[in-house]
Amino acid sequence: MPKYSLAFKLKIVAQYQKGDCSYGHLARVHDVSVVQVKGWIGAYANHGKAALQKRYRYHSIDFKIEVVRQIVEGLSIRRASERFSLNRSQMQRWVDAWQRYGIEGLASKRRGDSLPLLPVPDPSAFKPHIANPVRELEKQVAYLQVKNAFLRKAMSLGLKDSDLDNQQKALIVQELRSRYPLDALLQGACLPRSSFYYHLKVTRQPDKQGARKESIRTMFAHHRGRYGYRRITQALRNQGQQINHKAVQRLMGEMSLKCTLRRRRYRPFTGPESCVAPNLLERRFTAPQPNQRWATDITEFRVNQNRLYLSPILDLFNKEIVAFEISERPSFEMVLRMLKDGLKTLRPHEKPLIHSDQGWHYQYPAYQQLIRQHGLTQSMSRRANCLDNAAMESFFAVLKSELFHCNRFSSVEELAVAIRAYIDYYNKERIKLALGGRSPAEYRLAIEKAVNTCDE
Repeated sequence: MPKYSLAFKLKIVAQYQKGDCSYGHLARVHDVSVVQVKGWIGAYANHGKAALQKRYRYHSIDFKIEVVRQIVEGLSIRRASERFSLNRSQMQRWVDAWQRYGIEGLASKRRGDSLPLLPVPDPSAFKPHIANPVRELEKQVAYLQVKNAFLRKAMSLGLKDSDLDNQQKALIVQELRSRYPLDALLQGACLPRSSFYYHLKVTRQPDKQGARKESIRTMFAHHRGRYGYRRITQALRNQGQQINHKAVQRLMGEMSLKCTLRRRRYRPFTGPESCVAPNLLERRFTAPQPNQRWATDITEFRVNQNRLYLSPILDLFNKEIVAFEISERPSFEMVLRMLKDGLKTLRPHEKPLIHSDQGWHYQYPAYQQLIRQHGLTQSMSRRANCLDNAAMESFFAVLKSELFHCNRFSSVEELAVAIRAYIDYYNKERIKLALGGRSPAEYRLAIEKAVNTCDE
């Protein structure tokens, strides 16, 4: 028995068609997911009442190939479900099977319904015959069978005939060579014999870029996929290797190494205007000296049903995290402890400007009093403008894309340990191209050493 009856689904569709209920409202009222509501309404609009009924159907392999083709070319699973009146999980299984096994993975598991093996033509059919029409037809059929075998092999690898280069053609021909004559395969692949032997020879030679690929792979693994080709290039140069960034980009593409990309989202806050402090930073996210301009903010992490909050101070001179606090509640005590830890790192003559958003923590009288006692200057972003604190938002985006989104944490305690380790790695190891290929701590020490040398 299906989990949701036909009458239940039709009831939701009817309520939506009246025009006074949204997807989200219907999902909340009937205690179902928004995705299911959208799927039922879309399926009904495309196929009517029959699309909402539980049914068992047999799908031919040609139909499966067409569904997978449209999904691979950009059609979403939800849109495909509405268009073909299919279950989303079923279509996802077809796509996974195609990606893993090729076209053979779409064959039905019913007895006698698997993909038939292509017949191997008679070798005598490829031999020349004089003035024999039957033999000529047999020869044409044999070449078409070889061409079909070549195209099917390319499709099983997820490639189209028009997308194949000579190297890929040579590899496919070599794999099929044990079953079919070489001349027929070369003709079916439209590949010259000289090109086939050239690429075959190249593939058997040792990789000239093997050492570089190993260095890139080791560097990529060491930084857990956080470095793109620019940072890997700079890191290899720091180790004394002379390599061009274009070569690193090409080799990473050949090895399918892709760094973690951050997710960009902007959610403006439309709260009341604050007049506690003006925007003195004015998006000047650099500083000529250490501890001259600071930025701070709070970000949230969700682990299962629990939440964790991070409040750091960022030095805009070298983008180093000066101090930070982690708590399971966004309390004022967390921000106050962070500020006190940051003040301990200052020398007597250092009085930085500290910039934040208009959060209630930074409008608290005790926070402002502590800032004034130590001679610091307070600055605040304008209302609903996170770009005024873009340097801090950028650090949060890097932290979440390189640590939080690409890992799974079972508890907030485990996440807190990982955040502390990442901030230590961020300050001491993670290089920045804007700092000359050095980490924030290395850059600060280098500048201090240069200043001391000049004073002497």
